Amino acid sequence: MSTADLEAWCLSALRESKSRKCDDPGSLSELTVVVPSYGRPDFLLRQAVYWSGAAATLLIADGSPEPLSARVREAFAAEPKIQYLHLPGDVVTRLNRAAGHIRTPYAVLLGDDEFLLRSGLSQAINRLENDPTLVACIGQSLAFAPRSDGTHVTYGPGYAHWRFSAKQDDLKERVVASMASYNAATCYAVFREPFWSRSWGAIRHWTSPYASEVQQAIATYIFGKVSTVDDVYWLRSTENPSVAVTTDWGRNLPFAEWWLSPGFEQERASFVETLAGEAVGEQRVSGITASAIVHDAVEAYVDLCRRRKPTKSSKFRAFARQMVVKTLRAALSEHDFHAMKARTVRLLGLKGGEGFGSLAEVLCRTDRDAFVVSPEAALEFAEVEHLIAEFYEVRLRKR
Repeated sequence: MSTADLEAWCLSALRESKSRKCDDPGSLSELTVVVPSYGRPDFLLRQAVYWSGAAATLLIADGSPEPLSARVREAFAAEPKIQYLHLPGDVVTRLNRAAGHIRTPYAVLLGDDEFLLRSGLSQAINRLENDPTLVACIGQSLAFAPRSDGTHVTYGPGYAHWRFSAKQDDLKERVVASMASYNAATCYAVFREPFWSRSWGAIRHWTSPYASEVQQAIATYIFGKVSTVDDVYWLRSTENPSVAVTTDWGRNLPFAEWWLSPGFEQERASFVETLAGEAVGEQRVSGITASAIVHDAVEAYVDLCRRRKPTKSSKFRAFARQMVVKTLRAALSEHDFHAMKARTVRLLGLKGGEGFGSLAEVLCRTDRDAFVVSPEAALEFAEVEHLIAEFYEVRLRKR
């Protein structure tokens, strides 16, 4: 792998973008895409290439021990639509700091190895523009899995956000109902500022990292209503494992365990107080009422976690499935493996299932109760696939 080649590829794309006319929807000039990252410089370069020449602002919050190279940082500094912040430390600190650099009316979070489709983002912003009661709006998502050399991409189902809305006028009803059926709709939604900064930009460092996500979600539903658009706008990557930056803040303490354990009583009180303070300030309710709403919302979410906890039989089925998948992966090429999955899904009549297959197969799907791919989005899918192929070709190049 050649980092120098990837840097040259990125810098070339930035130069070429200056001569291209930006054809993004005008609303994207009002959007900042916030990308927290740790230890993945290659994918930050890919993000810069993808957003080069776009109307949206790319804000990178890089927590890696070492920053990107000086020549890349200089090139980013010369781009009016790219902000690069080297912020060594945990993701909470990075998001808190990033919030202070947003200068647009809207903001959205994005993983460093993932993509947001500009057409879908524009639809979400238009929904916010037309409904002043909304604080956030999210589009539909698909997972994508490139072949190891990037020459073929297969797709699978994303989050279950189809036609989701949290538009109850009553504060308690909206917050508790949303957490009782929690589906992560607020995580990668387009937000109005300052609500992004008051949700993701204000998360705290709790002993359980999952508590930060719950804090962000409850805060969002306190601030106001959330809706969705039918268009795909988020492509979720399967390329990299999750990053745990610090050993004392790993993923082995589930939220429910943290909430129910006696040892975290003081921390939980601070958690409730933080969110209750938002309700008092935003919705003009009393402190007692606000605290009760937060407690009810958390209890509803903890109950959901209990119901979602795998049983022994489901664990066995998952283990058996994992063994079958492992065997097939060893016997087949990645392309053939994903093709077999897609065919099996269709033959069994499964809805969603394990995989949708190639882009052509996604576009040919007749069931439209999970996502919509507009003609504009179809072109963007092709653009993303071309970018992925270029990225891996350069990344795997032998010097």
